[in-house]
Amino acid sequence: MHPLSRLVFGLALAASTEAVAANHLTYYGGPVVSNPSVVAVSWGPNVDVNVANGMAGFYNSILQSPYLDWVSEYSTAGLTGFSTPDAGPNQRIGRGSFFGAGSYTITPSLSGTSLSNTQVLTELRAQIAAGNLPPPHFDAQGHANTLYMVNFPPGVTITSYGGAISCTLVPGPSSFCGTTDTLTIGGALSVGVGLIPDQSPDGGCFGLCGTDPDYFNDATEVHAHVLLNLVTNVGEGLWSQGSPTLVQPPLAWYSAGTPAHQVADLCNLKPALVGGYTVEMGWSNLQGACVAAPAAPLPVCTAGVTYCRQCDATDVGQDGGCTGAAAFCETDSTNASFGQCVACSAGQGCSGTTPVCTVGGTGNDMCRACAGDAECTTNAAGAYCQTSGACGPKPAATSKASGGCSSTGSPTLALAALLALAGLLLRRPRARVRCTQPRGGKPGALTRPSSSLAPRS
Repeated sequence: MHPLSRLVFGLALAASTEAVAANHLTYYGGPVVSNPSVVAVSWGPNVDVNVANGMAGFYNSILQSPYLDWVSEYSTAGLTGFSTPDAGPNQRIGRGSFFGAGSYTITPSLSGTSLSNTQVLTELRAQIAAGNLPPPHFDAQGHANTLYMVNFPPGVTITSYGGAISCTLVPGPSSFCGTTDTLTIGGALSVGVGLIPDQSPDGGCFGLCGTDPDYFNDATEVHAHVLLNLVTNVGEGLWSQGSPTLVQPPLAWYSAGTPAHQVADLCNLKPALVGGYTVEMGWSNLQGACVAAPAAPLPVCTAGVTYCRQCDATDVGQDGGCTGAAAFCETDSTNASFGQCVACSAGQGCSGTTPVCTVGGTGNDMCRACAGDAECTTNAAGAYCQTSGACGPKPAATSKASGGCSSTGSPTLALAALLALAGLLLRRPRARVRCTQPRGGKPGALTRPSSSLAPRS
C-alpha cells in the first residue's frame, strides 16, 4: 500500500501544504459509523493518568456537539460507490456517545514494548471475548457503532501497515501519532479501532504531534483526528489487511489524488476548540475547507434529508425541531429512522382511523389502520379493531367466532349469512302440479291439490 495512506496524524506536513483546491473526498461504497459509541481503553495500568481520566469528559463533550453535525455531509443514504454499481450501506452519520463512566483498563497478555497493530487487534479480540471490554453495538443497518480508542503507556511503540512506526524521526516508512484499524469480531467486519501512543513528556511523541504546550490538548487533538477518520472510513484497516492496490470497498470516503487520503489527514496539524477541548479539523467537501462545525446551524433530520442534525427528545414540539406532520423524534437507535423527526414513534402520535405506528423501514415512521384486535390492546380508545381501521370498544353486533374485528371473521358478514339462511327457510315455493285420474274422469285430466301450500320435499 502507499505508506502515506497510513499517515493518520503524521510528522510530515504534506497534507497541510497540498493546494486545497485539489482536496476532495470521493465515496467508494464502504461503511461509515452512524453514531459513534466510544470505548476508551487503557493498555495496562501505566497509561498517563491525565489522559486516562480525561477521556470521559472529552468524548462526552465533542460527541454531542456540532463537531459531529458537520460530518453528516458524509452520510451514505442513497449513495452508490464510485467504483462499484452496488448501493452503499444507506447510513446517516450523527452524534454519538461515550460508553461507560471512564476508561477500561485491560491487562494485556503481551508484555513487550514494541507491538504490531495485528498483535493489538488479537489482544482486543481476546479481551472482548473474556468480558473485560464491552462487545460492539450496531446500527439499524447492522454496522458497528462501537469504536475502541486505545491509549498506550510511555515506552510502547506500534508498527502498523507498510512498516509505519509510531512517533519516530528515523528516516524510512511514514510515522504516525495515531492511526486507525479495523477489528473483525464474528460476522462484524468493520469494528473501528484507534491506536494512540503516549503523548506525555515521558513518551516518544511529546513535542512531535501538536503545538500546544499542554500535552493533554495534543492528546485530544490526536484522538479527534483518529475519530474523524474512523467515522468516515471505518473499513480502511480491513482494506489494508487485504490487497490495497485498488481503491474500492470497504473504503468509504477517500481522496485518491492527494498525498493524504482521509478526512482528517487533509487537515493535518490544524487544531480547533470545541466545547473547551482541542480537536483536529476535518475536510468538508461542502464548505471546501478544513472545519470543526457546520457553516450555519443545520436543520433537524427528516426523511430524505441527510445533511442535518439528528433530533433528540428535547426537539419534540419545538421551533426548529419536530413539528407539524413530523412532530415526534425517533429515539430508538435500532430503528432505521433514528434521529429523524417522524409522524409517530413507539405508539405516540397516531389516532382515529390510523391508530397504529409502523416503525422501522427506510423512511419516516407512519400511522396506519389497525389490522386486528392485537394491535389495539393498549389503545386508550378501545381494545378492538373496528371495520373503519380505528381502535375502539367491542362492537355491539358480533359473532361468537369473531370476537370483534379479528382474523376469524367479521360480525357484519356473519349477520348477513344468518339473514340469508332465514329467508331461504321461510320462502313460499310455487304449488306443485301433478297428474291424477279422478273418479269417473278421463285419464290424463289435470287437477290441483286442495291446499295452496305444497308439502315440503
